[in-house]
Order: sequence, then structure tokens, then C-alpha cells
Amino acid sequence: MKKRVFKISKDRKTIITMYDDNFELKHLGFTSNIKTKRASNVEMDDETGKWYIDLSPIGGGLIKGFEDRAKALATEVNIVNNWLATGRIVY
Repeated sequence: MKKRVFKISKDRKTIITMYDDNFELKHLGFTSNIKTKRASNVEMDDETGKWYIDLSPIGGGLIKGFEDRAKALATEVNIVNNWLATGRIVY
């Protein structure tokens, strides 16, 4: 099981983490006013048929050339969690 990375704002009103269907924010006491924002996108390049990661929503670039979506998604999660842990993602 991979470690989940959290960033909590100084005012304790904002939490940033990688969301997936195996985790619910209500377990942290958030029951209302939950807003989500996409950190990145994994899409298929129509011209090459390969998958790419678009990290522009969090100030990154494109990472291209993945043969399958699963590898792109795994890389996306690793990058975003690393950026959360090192403070590269700012809110």
C-alpha cells in the first residue's frame, strides 16, 4: 500500500491530497463544503496513440510517450505525491 501524502493549510480549512475511490474525505471530518480541483490530466494523444500526463494545472508540463494508461496514471500519482511532499504544489 502506498503512503498517502496530505498538505493542510495553516488555517486548517484546506487539505490537499491525491483523491481516489478508496478514500473518502469524510474520514478526516470533512462532511460539507468539499470542493475538488484537478491537479493533472492523463489523456491519449490522438496522433500517436500514446498516453501523456498534463501537469499544467499545478504548474508543470507535459510528460509524453506512455504505451498504456496504467503506467501514465502510476507516474502521475508518484509525481503529484512527490510535489505535495516537497512543497512544490502551492495553494
